[in-house]
Amino acid sequence: MKKRKWKDARLSQPVVLEKTKNTLAVMAGHSDEYNWDQVATEHTKKIMLLFAEFGIKPGDWAELCVALAYLFVPGMKIAKPPGRTKEWDYFDYAELHIAIDSIVKSEKCSLIKAAQILIKSAKQGEKYKRRSAETLKRYYSKASLSLVAKMKSAKKVDRETVATIRRGRARD
Repeated sequence: MKKRKWKDARLSQPVVLEKTKNTLAVMAGHSDEYNWDQVATEHTKKIMLLFAEFGIKPGDWAELCVALAYLFVPGMKIAKPPGRTKEWDYFDYAELHIAIDSIVKSEKCSLIKAAQILIKSAKQGEKYKRRSAETLKRYYSKASLSLVAKMKSAKKVDRETVATIRRGRARD
C-alpha cells in the first residue's frame, strides 16, 4: 500500500513514549514508568489535525469516520466499472445512421456497401476508418430512430437558417 502524504507532517510522525520523571510515583506503584497523559495529549492534538487535514469541522466525528474509511477501507473505495470504456454514444450511432442512409440513398446500394464506401472515404483517424463494414452495419442498427429523426430535422433547420442568412447578405 502506498504511503499517504499528509499535509501536516506531524501526522506522519508517531507519538514517542517518554518515561515519566516522577520516579517516586513509579516506585510507589501508583503509575507505570511511562507518561500516558502525554500520549493522550498528543493523540488529541493529532485528531484535531485530522479534522483539519480533511477539511472537516472539529467535532464532526461521523464525517471524520467516513473520510478515514474512504481512505483506508478497501470496500469503501469507489472504483471505475470493469471493462473497456464505451467509445461510441447515442449521438455517434445516430450520425453513423444518417451518413449510411445518405450513401444508400445517393448510391442506391446495400447497407454493407454503404459502410464500405464510408470506411474508404473516412479521414485518417476517424471512427469509421477503424471499423469493419459488418461492425458499422451493427452500429447502424443500434441508432435510436427518434434521435436520428431529430438530428436530421435539426440539420435541415440549420441548413435553412444558413440559407436565410445568405439570402439576407445577398440583399445587402
